[in-house]
Amino acid sequence: MILILELAFLVAGVYALFTAKMPAWIVGKGYKAEGSPVRLLGALMAALLPGVFCGSFGIGIIAGMSNFDPTLLVIVFEIGAVIAVAVIVTVALRRIRQPDSPAQPFVSSISDKKLE
Repeated sequence: MILILELAFLVAGVYALFTAKMPAWIVGKGYKAEGSPVRLLGALMAALLPGVFCGSFGIGIIAGMSNFDPTLLVIVFEIGAVIAVAVIVTVALRRIRQPDSPAQPFVSSISDKKLE
């Protein structure tokens, strides 16, 4: 389950890095987030999976030298990292996002006179 969240963060983060737009399913319905702050959040979201992998690998190496089972420590580390990134992204997006303006109706400058 955690891997699914990390992969979703990776996909959304890479999308935000390349387009400077956050996907609508993260920002919320009726809002948009664009610009360089979104790229920074995208970099944070994309770095979550490799960062957790490297951290867990390091915990495993240290545990191998110390002769203890690292399973619980790795799970707590992984869940903590996902929650921390989710909170940071949520709080930052609340400040960055703007209401998405609906499409304006087309107004013609031609009067409604009948052509005779």
